Amino acid sequence: MNLKPGRLFLSTLMIVTALYSSSAGTAFGAAAPSLTGITGHWAQNEVTDWVEKGFIQGYADGSFKPDNSLKRTEFMALINRAFGFTETAAVSYTDLSSSNWAYAEVAKAVKAGYINGYSDGTIGTGKTISRQEAAVIINRLLKLDAARTSALFSDSKDIAAWALGSVNAVASAGIMKGYSEDNSFKPGRDITRAEAVVSLTRTKAIETAPASTPDNTGTVTPSATVSPAASPTASPTATPSPVRNPDIPSVPTATPEPVSTPTAAPEPEATVTPEPTATPAATPDPADTTAPILTGVTLGAVTVGENVYGTSNEAGYLYLVPSTVAVTPAGLEASVQAAHGTKLAVSASVYSSLNTQGLPADNYVVYAVDGAGNISVPSGTIEVKAIELTIGLPVSLTESKTYDGTATAAVTAGPLTGVLSGDVVEVHASASYNSAALGVNKTITVVYTISGAQSASYIAPAPYTVHTGIISLNQLTLGAPDLTLAKFKDGTTTAAVTPGQLIGVIPGDDVSVSAVANYDTSAVGTNKTITVVYTLSGADAGNYIAPANYIVNTGEIDRDQITRSRVYDGTTAALVVAGAVTGIFDGDDVTVHAFGTYDNTSVGVNKIITISYTLTGIDAGNYYPPVDYTISTGIITALQLDITPPVITESKLYDGTLSAQVTPGTLIGVLPGDDVTVSATAAYSDATVGSGKIITVVYTLSGDDAANYFAPGNYMISTGVIVAP
Repeated sequence: MNLKPGRLFLSTLMIVTALYSSSAGTAFGAAAPSLTGITGHWAQNEVTDWVEKGFIQGYADGSFKPDNSLKRTEFMALINRAFGFTETAAVSYTDLSSSNWAYAEVAKAVKAGYINGYSDGTIGTGKTISRQEAAVIINRLLKLDAARTSALFSDSKDIAAWALGSVNAVASAGIMKGYSEDNSFKPGRDITRAEAVVSLTRTKAIETAPASTPDNTGTVTPSATVSPAASPTASPTATPSPVRNPDIPSVPTATPEPVSTPTAAPEPEATVTPEPTATPAATPDPADTTAPILTGVTLGAVTVGENVYGTSNEAGYLYLVPSTVAVTPAGLEASVQAAHGTKLAVSASVYSSLNTQGLPADNYVVYAVDGAGNISVPSGTIEVKAIELTIGLPVSLTESKTYDGTATAAVTAGPLTGVLSGDVVEVHASASYNSAALGVNKTITVVYTISGAQSASYIAPAPYTVHTGIISLNQLTLGAPDLTLAKFKDGTTTAAVTPGQLIGVIPGDDVSVSAVANYDTSAVGTNKTITVVYTLSGADAGNYIAPANYIVNTGEIDRDQITRSRVYDGTTAALVVAGAVTGIFDGDDVTVHAFGTYDNTSVGVNKIITISYTLTGIDAGNYYPPVDYTISTGIITALQLDITPPVITESKLYDGTLSAQVTPGTLIGVLPGDDVTVSATAAYSDATVGSGKIITVVYTLSGDDAANYFAPGNYMISTGVIVAP
């Protein structure tokens, strides 16, 4: 394994130091920082020991965050340094660029043979590492007995088949333990910073032990004098349930590399950094006017969420800001405050990382700023590339609609994939047909846009298209037509009609309607069928279906010309002109006269009119008159009355009401003998004190014959006065 026993334990401590160095650059030195989040933790002893030795640091806010996760590439770097792996293999993974800090670590890991890539050509850059993955790798390094497959933990059934032997082996060796509250291993849970420190300590103790003897289970047991004291491994409160990774096949071939299940990590993750080479000055010199020297900066392209690295030869800060930012302390700080850049407190000569999560895609540079405010020359350009998001199929997409004059289609977006944990990004979808015209197999394109606090770090998902869209004809409706239901026999079937108002035409469309109406036959008769047929015209008529035919069964064709409607006059007379008469011999002097009579004098519709005939002339006595007949479509409308001006009291004291005193005038137009009287009410337009007020008089008819008349129209004056009391 290319081991170097004389420096193994020191290598372990140094790599953990590098791995867990604070992004804020807490100073290394004799005086260890006081970090929060350690006291009372189950790994307090191990972590405190490393903090006091200056091998591990915390975060910028003074916390250690022992329960934060770490990534696969960070775990590889830790192993490479702890075990002294330096040889590299040629590697090519789609998610790992040669400019990435982890490139060399992955190359060493592949050469050492304890890690493999995924079947899709990736190595899992940026993915966190689970407890069962860590167990497999530790077992490969120590070559423990992985044959045991019996259940050691309450959730052994949740351990992947490819990891079960390794989990049992490292557990039997005391390297990794279960959780005391339920004896669970939680295989899919990310290994934490604290768990990694303790597991590494135990791994190195076994690896460097002077003698190891297998016990009766085949497990290597470390020497008691070298093995560290067992530390409790109680999990934090509210531990999540075990997670089974659906992406890992149940029966892997050629020991496939497991896929770790990512977890939300709202707090910044520690990143792998090289060992420190110098101790920063405790107090910067205020008289210092020399700019710090910036080296080792990541150049080229990185993707949002990846780290940018650099080293300042002086303690202070590293700033990652857009290349257009003003190069002054205020300008750099303003960029950070506006969330367009980020800064990192660093120690002198420590290779440090700035994470790009949350930054808008742009061209950036790095500056080093020392304690005296001196600013280095900028680094080369770093292209921070946006993350291109993907999205599932739309939750809903309406692929068929009735023509509405637009190309829009209703759509609801599916769930986004690729947003980094903690970022706020929302997706919005709009869909449109390739045109608003009628058709089938039309293309519908769904276009996505994104918004949210971190949306500038992402590229919206690519459009989604289907070719099964349908826009069908729009069915119009129509108000009832104005149809003449009766006519004098003229030998044709036509009926007079005017179409109603079209309903459903899209505003702006050029569509009009015409109508023709026809009786079923041209013969004289009642209760005849009349059918109204509509035709559309206009530039946009082709997008619509004409209203359905309108049909009535109350049509009449009469042999006489009958005036079916008249105003009430107190009589039953109806105007009728006799039609053509047949049966009179040539030369005879006979004339036919027709008379119409309503069934009563009252106002109404569908009244019965009886048509009767008389004969005159020298030869009239030789003939019988035509037989009487009736129709039932007679109409008598009400007679409009008039009235003389009323007597109005135009002024009153304020009483809070609208009422005014009025005496109606005399009705004009009532037929002699009819019982009709009139009453009136008058009201001010408002009840407030004032002059020039409108008073409106409204008339009401009463009496036995009132229904045959229309009341006089309202009467108004504008000289009303309401006086203050």
